[in-house]
Amino acid sequence: MFVPRAVAKREVHRVRAVRQVTGWRYFPDSNGMTPCTCYGCRVRGEYGSQRLRRRRPHPLDGPAPATPVLLRQIAAAGTPGDPAKLCETLHWFGLRRRGPVDQLTHLADHPDPRVRVALVEAVAGWSTPGVKELLHRLSRDPHADVREAVEFTAPEQP
Repeated sequence: MFVPRAVAKREVHRVRAVRQVTGWRYFPDSNGMTPCTCYGCRVRGEYGSQRLRRRRPHPLDGPAPATPVLLRQIAAAGTPGDPAKLCETLHWFGLRRRGPVDQLTHLADHPDPRVRVALVEAVAGWSTPGVKELLHRLSRDPHADVREAVEFTAPEQP
């Protein structure tokens, strides 16, 4: 209950604890809405999330293609390559913890800054040797969007 004015001491007759289930579950009016299971909305480790993802798989998620398949897609895109196809392939690389940095380094010289930004977002979370050097190289990129992507996605340096 919300009271749009100050409440005096004399007006309070009693105080009681409210049951925990009172209110909304996630946000107002969420009851009756289907929960979203996409990669951006789901919370890893949340209670019941694995069962929910099995029951309602998101069409854009799923197992990522194998690394050799993704590398063949990058090679098939050509030189310099179709930016949309390269960004889509780099998205799948971004879902991994490690990857072939040495085979993706040539994309740092791609003429389209969207591909270089997608490269930063893909490799920034990797623990593969060579990632720091690649991100350092991309931090000096002439395009401001690429430098900004490195600044916001790269892990903090000690």
